[in-house]
Amino acid sequence: MKVINFTEKNGTKTTGLKFSDELIELTVKGILKGEDLEFKYHDGTEVIIKAEDIASFEINMNTGD
Repeated sequence: MKVINFTEKNGTKTTGLKFSDELIELTVKGILKGEDLEFKYHDGTEVIIKAEDIASFEINMNTGD
């Protein structure tokens, strides 16, 4: 598992999202193509991050998982 952190253009930060290697690759490819990111937290909360709103993102490769 790796962690991806997003910063939106309005300054909102979404941090600590854990993804498998495969999902990291698909997520990054999707963002670069301009696709929105949609996911659901374990508690059922749905989140949509619009690709056009993403100012930056970083991937932490060393999560210890």
